[in-house]
Amino acid sequence: MVIKVNAVMIHYYFFKDVVSKLDLNIQTCLDYDDNLIFNLANFNTTPSFYKLFNLYKNDKYKIQNYFDGNDFNSFIVDCIINLQKDNDYKKLLFLYAMVSHKILNNYLYPYVHALKSNDYSFNIALNMLDFYYSKWHGYDITKESIYKTFQNSFIYYDYMDELIRNPLIKNFKLMSSQAYFNRCYKKKKKFYKKYAKVRFKIIYLSLLSIFYLKHGITPKEFPYKDKLDTKLLNKKKEYFKIGEKEYNDTVEEIIQKALKETISTIQAINSYLFSNNDTKIRKIFNIPETKKL
Repeated sequence: MVIKVNAVMIHYYFFKDVVSKLDLNIQTCLDYDDNLIFNLANFNTTPSFYKLFNLYKNDKYKIQNYFDGNDFNSFIVDCIINLQKDNDYKKLLFLYAMVSHKILNNYLYPYVHALKSNDYSFNIALNMLDFYYSKWHGYDITKESIYKTFQNSFIYYDYMDELIRNPLIKNFKLMSSQAYFNRCYKKKKKFYKKYAKVRFKIIYLSLLSIFYLKHGITPKEFPYKDKLDTKLLNKKKEYFKIGEKEYNDTVEEIIQKALKETISTIQAINSYLFSNNDTKIRKIFNIPETKKL
């Protein structure tokens, strides 16, 4: 398993946009800061850190594979059902974040695969876009430390475990979610604190060469660089193929499409949670009428 350190800022800014577009009645009930937004926005890749610094430790659950795969929807549906019995707005924000992350990846990853050059890896392409998107928001990730900016982001809160514990058991047979994710967060924090740096590059890169080769990443892929293949932005709106279909979206248009679907999905979730109307979430998550919600 490869640790996932790509597009973390894109996900952070994307989820901030999602939260800003929520119904005002819900927004006023939410309590959050930038550290929490960064934390929740990037939760979906946290399981990839489980084996960090110990490649030979057995991860029999392989939660990251499930989070990246098709089984994620059934897990989210069970989280929604779990939340209906609770009405906890902290858990609601967490649920929104997991859904947002998945939908953005569904749009962004095929786009990047279609437009990136064969001269660099998929991870490098994502890092280029992370650099571009952050710079556009006034944050230079080649000069700033993500750890120092979001150093209170590496916490697995009790309410997070309360929301996902039973869905994890039901869908992925993970019986000890608290211990599992506490370990993931501990490793994730250590990674960002010690290895995701931007200064002292000569000493740093020599250490990275050993570290990254052990963990499935080449030193060229990380840390961030102030380089960008403008083809990834598709400003000239050239046509490209994803599967059998042709598109000519810019990266901004792709992200806006993801944002539109995310808001629509969240509205469907809210319709179920607050009005007991399950029509839309059944359609979105392909829930059969025979399944009781």
